[in-house]
Amino acid sequence: MNEIYSDDYSFCRNFDGLNILITGATGTIGSMVLDTILKNSQPANVSLFVRDDGSLPTQIQSMCKAPMGMGKRLHSYECDFVDPVKITAKVHQMLRGMNGKIDVIFFCHGLINFMGGIDGNLPEWDIIQKVNVRSTM
Repeated sequence: MNEIYSDDYSFCRNFDGLNILITGATGTIGSMVLDTILKNSQPANVSLFVRDDGSLPTQIQSMCKAPMGMGKRLHSYECDFVDPVKITAKVHQMLRGMNGKIDVIFFCHGLINFMGGIDGNLPEWDIIQKVNVRSTM
């Protein structure tokens, strides 16, 4: 089998008992990371940073509200990745829910520029830089 697309997810067992943060958890990559971790490990807590546009999928909403099992350990936070003050506030809020400790962070959020690099308009390029680069610092 192609090693890149292996069905062996045993590496996820290394996340047992850890506090995990996944940014962009509702996107293609972030949702696959979340799904893989939840199917293959028992993390202590998983916090999800998602768009602040109310687009949290019903399945994740249900999982976060479940009274037992992963529902107690899965938390979502709507976050504006353009504004560093709002990012900082969400990180502090999330840390309070994880007893001040993050063991693993998966940065899966991002914006794509279909305008051909900086040939697009500069304000849009600045927003892309804020989300894709500055928000991870």
